[in-house]
This record gives sequence, structure tokens and C-alpha cells, in this order.
Amino acid sequence: MAQKPSKKKRIVSFDLDMTLLDHKTWKIPDSAMKALELLRKDSVIAIGSGRNMDHDMSVVYRDMIMPDAVIHMNGTRVVAEGNVLFEHLMDKERLRALLEYGDAHGISLGVSQEGKDYYKELYGVDLSGEQVQRMYHPGREAAAGYKK
Repeated sequence: MAQKPSKKKRIVSFDLDMTLLDHKTWKIPDSAMKALELLRKDSVIAIGSGRNMDHDMSVVYRDMIMPDAVIHMNGTRVVAEGNVLFEHLMDKERLRALLEYGDAHGISLGVSQEGKDYYKELYGVDLSGEQVQRMYHPGREAAAGYKK
């Protein structure tokens, strides 16, 4: 299928964390948003992130940026204009072996599935802390009763 000719001259890609997102305020500065709007006139805007940008804690930023394309979780899923172009799912037996290895060696592991994150044995992580509360609830008060 032939692609439609695009009037956009280039693709511009950004990471979210520590690039567009200020981790001191958990906000995207107005200056970055203005720059994105200027670029949008003649550029395809893409976000490339280690995050699942469809996850509850990231979707607010994705929606603010309004990218044309998103490279999720270091390339395990690629979406452009709402269409999944690529997705790699880990084999269930390999995942089971990885989780068992983590258990046996005291390694914390996280898994994303259908927009939700699941964690196994978060060794040494205090999930009740203010930093984690703000990270999982950007721009909002910490959820009442959010504890490990």
C-alpha cells in the first residue's frame, strides 16, 4: 500500500523522563510545550520511552504531548497514528523462568500487561513514600491509603 505524501519535513523524537518532563515538578515546562507546537507544524512528533506511555501514570503526559507516534517500553511496542506497528510479547515460559530466577536470587521484577504494572518482591522499596506517591499520581494528591 502506497503511503500518502506528507507535508512534514522531518521526524523529531523525544524521551519523556528528564528530557520533556521535569522530575522536580513532575510537569512538562511551558517552554517545551511551545517548542512542540512549533515543531508540529512541519514535523512528525514521536516519543521514545522506556515507559509504557499507555499506563495510568504516563497517559496524562502522552495526551499533553499528542505525539504522532510512540515507541513504548524501549521498543517493545510501536504505535503510529493509533495503529500498532510492532509489538513483542515475552514467551510465557521464559517469563515464568525469569520470575522464578528473581525469587531465588532476591531480585525485584516488574511486568507490564494491558496497561497495568505488576511487581514481584520490591526489595528495599518503600511504596508509601512521597516520591512514589507523586510518581504514580502526577499532579494529584497521593491516593488515600496507598500502601504496599
